[in-house]
Amino acid sequence: SIMASHPTEESVDTELLESARKAMKSNGQVRLINIILQVLHKRYFDRKTAVTFSGILQLLELPDMKESFRALVKKLLINNPKIRYDTREGVFSFKPALNIRSTKDFRNLLQTYESQGKGGVLLSEVEEAMPNSETALVKMKDDLIEISTRDKVEKAYFYANKDLTIELDESFNALWRSVSVEGLTRSTIEAELRKVDVDVLKGAKDNSQERGVKRKRKDHGRRRATRAHVSNTHLEKGYLHDY
Repeated sequence: SIMASHPTEESVDTELLESARKAMKSNGQVRLINIILQVLHKRYFDRKTAVTFSGILQLLELPDMKESFRALVKKLLINNPKIRYDTREGVFSFKPALNIRSTKDFRNLLQTYESQGKGGVLLSEVEEAMPNSETALVKMKDDLIEISTRDKVEKAYFYANKDLTIELDESFNALWRSVSVEGLTRSTIEAELRKVDVDVLKGAKDNSQERGVKRKRKDHGRRRATRAHVSNTHLEKGYLHDY
């Protein structure tokens, strides 16, 4: 069973306490939930036990919360995907996206993901779950494949399985880099790949329109010129001659 914690000497940052009071006075339940998440996340990093709802209010120095607001906040906490609620003990704790706390846990998780074809994990998920994430990433640099997400907002990590490493001759690499696909949309490339029985990644976004595929523009100015009304009709009567 999970041991319930009733904080007595534990302190919360003064600025956070002030934000919590303002959120309570303005009935800002979403803002208060975010503050509680920060408190529970810190407790998770500090390896402290789960805490009751009354214990959370005690930490944030909010003993005089209205009963209706209190019930609403507690309900939101129970249903929050970032929070683990033990119904038997009635206690709350932070629930990270990844169940890892150490470098060993991280390596085992990536190996499992790789063997089961689950892909990789986001940097934000690792940082959320591991207080020493930077150290772990440095230690595991030879076991990681790092890529940026499509929007370049953050990084993702995959397990670098050495057994699957393939050394290619530089001539093949040069040939691959020499292939140009300028002016072709993703759908056109996918159609060509299917012709030779090469499957394509499903669910990938076609950014060709966003990047702007160059197309020949019609010369509207020239077309308008041919349709222009000729006002100098005397030119048509042969008054001009070549000398």
